[in-house]
Amino acid sequence: MDKATQDNRTNQCNPTHAPTGPGHRAGYGGTGTKADLDNHGQQLNPNNPRFQSKK
Repeated sequence: MDKATQDNRTNQCNPTHAPTGPGHRAGYGGTGTKADLDNHGQQLNPNNPRFQSKK
């Protein structure tokens, strides 16, 4: 990745970079309820058939 591309990506991720607007928050931004966290955990589980990618 060249320097200009890397700098642009870094600015897009920076929540205080005014020219490109607010960036994204780091980490998982769910509601934090047990059901929400369980669902998020299942989506990250590569062995869960409900969330496997279509091949």
